[in-house]
Amino acid sequence: MNKDQALFAVSERGRALLDKLALQVLTENNHLKVLTALRKSDKLEASEAAAVLEVALARQKAIKSAKFAQAEKMFFTRDALEQASGEKITTHRRKRFQTLAESLGSAVAIVDFCCGVGGDSLALCPVGPVMGIDLNEARLVLAKANASALGLSDRFDAVCADVAKFSGANINHSNTINSYQLAFFDPGRRDEQGKRIFKAEAYQPPLSTLKNWLRKDELPNLKGLAVKVSPGIDYDELKQLGLDCEVEIISENGDVKEAVLWFADLRSAGTDKNTTRRATLLYGDKQFSFDDSQGIPKLECQSPSRYLHEPDGAIIRAGLVECLGADMKAFKIDDEIAFLTSDNLSNSPCARSFEIISSLPFSLKKIKQELQKLKARNLTVKKRGSPIVPDEFIKSLSLKKGDGEDLTVILTRVKNEHTAFITRAI
Repeated sequence: MNKDQALFAVSERGRALLDKLALQVLTENNHLKVLTALRKSDKLEASEAAAVLEVALARQKAIKSAKFAQAEKMFFTRDALEQASGEKITTHRRKRFQTLAESLGSAVAIVDFCCGVGGDSLALCPVGPVMGIDLNEARLVLAKANASALGLSDRFDAVCADVAKFSGANINHSNTINSYQLAFFDPGRRDEQGKRIFKAEAYQPPLSTLKNWLRKDELPNLKGLAVKVSPGIDYDELKQLGLDCEVEIISENGDVKEAVLWFADLRSAGTDKNTTRRATLLYGDKQFSFDDSQGIPKLECQSPSRYLHEPDGAIIRAGLVECLGADMKAFKIDDEIAFLTSDNLSNSPCARSFEIISSLPFSLKKIKQELQKLKARNLTVKKRGSPIVPDEFIKSLSLKKGDGEDLTVILTRVKNEHTAFITRAI
């Protein structure tokens, strides 16, 4: 979508057409029909029809995903929506910004680098006025429209500039960029073909771009910086770049969503400044957190007992399995494997638990025989530390559906031996 298309989508006529499309169910099968109707019945140019349909599709997807409470009045493209954080996560992040702002004792202003359609910017507006910077003019048009739709126009402004070549001197804006105390940075993590980028220095712009800001060459009054990155961020790469920060891995309802790097005073705002890794689990209106501020406890390995526990992915990714294990009074089954085990069932929402029915060395034939005895109805296969592909494994079993219970086969390693656990999910 280009700037002119975005301007049409947010215009009075564009909004009216979006309201009309909101009454329809848009599917892959009727895109062409809708486009044709927009062009013939509503007399739109091809580019205008494409823009309206794109925003309508993205809005429909946003409503379904519940990322934004007021999605029905907001403006997105599907790519921008996919990259945007949901409101539960942006609200969580905002708390740390708010804590630091209050400790500074004066009004703060925030700059949002690579602001996209404004999801993060608008979440931060209650903390202080936000200026968004992005190179994509179309997304800036949508961001301003979103600010207006949510009644935040007086708290948000945006300018088009290349963050990679950012300089306070080259931003033509009524506010002085040097006055901004807090910053948020969300570099692009997909290439031009839409494929995920895993190397931080291949982000657009590269992660190292922030070094100038931390040295305060460009932001002399900067007090804190937060950076959204992939949850698969390479910790070794961060070390190689010389970045001293807290890495927070965030999951929502059991799904790992993103990671945030906290720098400078935002690193210690309301938290322990010694923390280098944190896992935050958002479940409904509840939040659970684990960190390494007090060190990581030594957790003994023990032969699997009655229950296996699979920690939330954020805990695994943050390297804090031992912290959860200590909290659950559980043990590891192998030094290199993230599963925990215990004799007692845990009610912790931070791990998914499975009751072990049987365990055996990996053997397709023996596993199949055991499952046939149990008359498994529906079968799920999970793996950790195993080269087996679950879908292919299920096909290889060639099991007939029985009248027993639903079972889960867990393929993993115990003392370097490939092992299968036949379990029932709790």
